[in-house]
Amino acid sequence: MGSPFLRCTIAGMKKEVAPKSRRRSRQTLNKKILVYFTQAERELVDQAAELERRSISSFVANAAILAAERLVAKRSR
Repeated sequence: MGSPFLRCTIAGMKKEVAPKSRRRSRQTLNKKILVYFTQAERELVDQAAELERRSISSFVANAAILAAERLVAKRSR
């Protein structure tokens, strides 16, 4: 954007803050959980995962871990 005209008329795009990823374990992740969703729930989860630029598995795992940590912390007070 070397031109003065472009500097005055085009604003730089602000980068979105990437969501915090799930912590990586040094151990192999080998415990699986099977989850069933209604069609509407699945579409909602798909949309949310896409908005956070995550895989469905990463989105669901991250949401479950965050919810579990909040609940355990709340109950242990």
